[in-house]
Amino acid sequence: PDDAWWAHMPLFWSGGFIIGALNTLAGGGRIVLHEQVDATSALTLLEAERCTIMAGWHQAGPLLDHPDFARRRLHLKRGSYHGLAEQLLGPDHLACGMYGMSETATCVTCARHDDPPAIRHDTFGRPLAGMTVRIRNPETGTEQPVGETGEILVKGPTLMVGYYKVPPAQTFDADGFFKTGDLGYLDADGYLHFATRLKDVIKTAGVNVAAVEVEEALAKHAAVKAAHVVGVPDPARGENIAAFVVCQTGAHPTAAELQAFCKANLASYKVPKHVLFLAEHEVPRTGTGKFEKPGLKRLAQARLAS
Repeated sequence: PDDAWWAHMPLFWSGGFIIGALNTLAGGGRIVLHEQVDATSALTLLEAERCTIMAGWHQAGPLLDHPDFARRRLHLKRGSYHGLAEQLLGPDHLACGMYGMSETATCVTCARHDDPPAIRHDTFGRPLAGMTVRIRNPETGTEQPVGETGEILVKGPTLMVGYYKVPPAQTFDADGFFKTGDLGYLDADGYLHFATRLKDVIKTAGVNVAAVEVEEALAKHAAVKAAHVVGVPDPARGENIAAFVVCQTGAHPTAAELQAFCKANLASYKVPKHVLFLAEHEVPRTGTGKFEKPGLKRLAQARLAS
């Protein structure tokens, strides 16, 4: 009864409707609606309503960057885990790693609030009741051993029937498991670890490179606010790695500087061949605010062709 979810996520999203609204109501908490979100009104609302639950992290950056953030008395402690959790929720937060998607009516696996921090922060928890997770080799279809990365397949009572006008065989395996297009592995204790999207794996000169690994390496540079990595066609190598970088205010790193930084932290074949700069408002997004990788690919190709 003392918990309240900050409802900044649209309720037509499965995440907003199910993880946020229905989950909060089922637990007896309050929903604090926020129709038109901006950081200033959000901080006022969060403080006044004593919201405790943070689910959906695309609004975290603007809150942390707001000049009034440090003086506000916020009560956020619970919700889904994110790399910014310590900054926004405090070091004693109870946020949990979770894995899910619209196709499964959100959560497939989830850690518990009373799990040790290493499990809550570094894994996506175990499958929920009724859910089954398998890890398959995406090329051979064989089941992967414990600790080996492969495509995540899921099955359970909340799984969708299928995509509109898409033959089931393109979406499900012979046992009815949904092929998520995500890569990950199960550890010896049954906890799920997410790696990346299959489509976000860049194949360059016969080697697979996870875009997220390059993005995380670039994000560690003090001048980088955000990095978005895609593959661009190359006649000899198949694809080259292109990185779009949003710089911190007042920072002006060069492409060569960022490539050298990556080289010191990544294998040479993972270093972006192209480093392109853009402002935060120029990053292509979907109508619901998510980053649009196909749009970034088109933008990269257009930039490199000019």
